[in-house]
Amino acid sequence: MFFLQICYTFALKILLILNFMENKPPYKKVFTFLGGTIGFLLLCSLIYFIADPDLLSLFILFGIGAFAGFVMTCLFIFYAFFYRWARVGLLILLGIIGIVLLSVFWRDITFAYDNWYSEVTLPKVYKHYKTLGEEPLQIKGVSIEKVNLDERFADEEIIFFNKNNELIYYNGGYHTFRKYSPNGKFIDNFMLKTKEEEDKKEGFFLGDFFINKYNNYSLSWAIDGDTIPKSIPFLKESYHWDSIQRVNFFEDIRKRADYYTIEGVNRLPDASDSLNIEDYRGKVFFAQGGKWAYFYLPIEYSYDFFDLYRDDTIAKGKPVNPLKNLKKHPIYKKELLTRECIHPKYISANEKDLYWNLIVNGVSFPLKETGWYYDRNTFKDSHTTYLKNEEEMIEVYQDFELYSNRKLHYKLLLVNNKLYMVR
Repeated sequence: MFFLQICYTFALKILLILNFMENKPPYKKVFTFLGGTIGFLLLCSLIYFIADPDLLSLFILFGIGAFAGFVMTCLFIFYAFFYRWARVGLLILLGIIGIVLLSVFWRDITFAYDNWYSEVTLPKVYKHYKTLGEEPLQIKGVSIEKVNLDERFADEEIIFFNKNNELIYYNGGYHTFRKYSPNGKFIDNFMLKTKEEEDKKEGFFLGDFFINKYNNYSLSWAIDGDTIPKSIPFLKESYHWDSIQRVNFFEDIRKRADYYTIEGVNRLPDASDSLNIEDYRGKVFFAQGGKWAYFYLPIEYSYDFFDLYRDDTIAKGKPVNPLKNLKKHPIYKKELLTRECIHPKYISANEKDLYWNLIVNGVSFPLKETGWYYDRNTFKDSHTTYLKNEEEMIEVYQDFELYSNRKLHYKLLLVNNKLYMVR
């Protein structure tokens, strides 16, 4: 009974629609008015965009276009119940809208499809591989933990070994120091909380001492844990020197100082310091017998200067990144297809993820690194480079580097400029 009632109601509605369709509504005046109005608005917004192509005019043009498409679609849907030409027009309009939307979102569609296809074609053996992150990863007593604070190892980040073979990490962006023992255990950290302006905290290391180049102080925390900055005095006798005397004194410093360097001062008040009577562009910091001092030096400041003052010939005691130093000055270098610790296994179908194994002390870490790997068919043919000297060794495969040192009981892992400690 209930079913028959539903059928009766449905049939009645069909008859009402057919009866309504016999009285076809007019359309010419409606299309003329709305078409003219929308066309005028589109023309005005297009002229505005051409005259002033900014984000606002683009938003207005896009908004009116979307509104016009919506209104015309509604009209065609309504008149499609009465006219065959409206049904044909509706199909054409929907096709145009579909093509426009497809062209706008094509990249997102292909990206989503590539990710989906990559996921469904990923072999089961790689589904449990893990991504290295902020949290330590530990397997059978061996752990991997991140060292650097930034997402990637940046220019303002420094690592080096002090005289006690302790790893010192410094992040210039956060003004933060970290210290690790030769066993890889975390010893201490320290954040510089001086009152100077942010851009005046810029500093560098000479030996185990952090030097602030604008406020002229040294910090020995890296070697003795002292967190109190010590003022570096100005070399008073240099105030009355001419340029020749300054250069001659610097040449003498190069022979007898424990540490020295030239730093450029092309910005901030330091370049016009009252002690810098000639607005010299070079500032020399040096230490001799445990005593620090600074003075100004005439030097032509340019982009080439950055390469100049980093040169070993005019700097003594600047610590070096052990990974970079070994790659620059190896005693032994060999490129082989055999892998010791870094084992690339598989690149995803979308060429976004590299699945690899890190084998350290007999423990294998199944890892996944996200990047862009366009050598999916040839990556296993890429050589691994081995560089060594008497105490150090580094294994390099593309953007993966593993550093070891006989004096240390851990290894440093650099993956796409992210630094980790393996111990």
